[in-house]
Amino acid sequence: RVGMLVIDIDHGGAAGHVEQRHGGPPVDNCAADDPVGALELEGQYLRVDPPDAREVDGAPAPTPAPAPALAPLSFAQERLWFFENLEPGTSVYNIHTVLRCEGPLEVGALLRSFDLLVARHGALRTVFMEDGHRVLQRVLPPFPLDVPIVDLAGRADDARRRAQEEGRAPFDLRTGPLIRNTVLRIGPLEHIVTLTVHHSV
Repeated sequence: RVGMLVIDIDHGGAAGHVEQRHGGPPVDNCAADDPVGALELEGQYLRVDPPDAREVDGAPAPTPAPAPALAPLSFAQERLWFFENLEPGTSVYNIHTVLRCEGPLEVGALLRSFDLLVARHGALRTVFMEDGHRVLQRVLPPFPLDVPIVDLAGRADDARRRAQEEGRAPFDLRTGPLIRNTVLRIGPLEHIVTLTVHHSV
């Protein structure tokens, strides 16, 4: 079963709904509506408060060191590589997020933010390659994400199915990218944005 984080966004703020594999009681009083009708999520509630990344205790934020062209896999990545090859096409290691956005949505700004996110974080541009008996991770140069924009006006059931399908679709660890997004347009002031990342990155 694919793990899922659901965040309900409106002009009043953001709240998230985290599905744990073994469930759990609510840990906060913030409520998150089901963003696509009947996803049947259960687990813990989490309030989302993004930190200020510009400075820490008055000091400038640290500058990340350049990533090496090739690097060995961590032990956890080796395990995921083994299981992915043992069961090709699995989606069990997908981390799936669904966001319901109410109000005007600047789709162009959203897409640019995704591209900037990928450009900033090398982990989101990482793929895996075999080199003889070794498996290495390689960070690709920055690239624009191909984000489908799907018009599903008035079709809530189709939106629910499409959001679920996005979380179940497998990744190819060799070719990447290991992140994908989709924008589902339900109405002029209502959109659903899906974000799926493979657990290996």
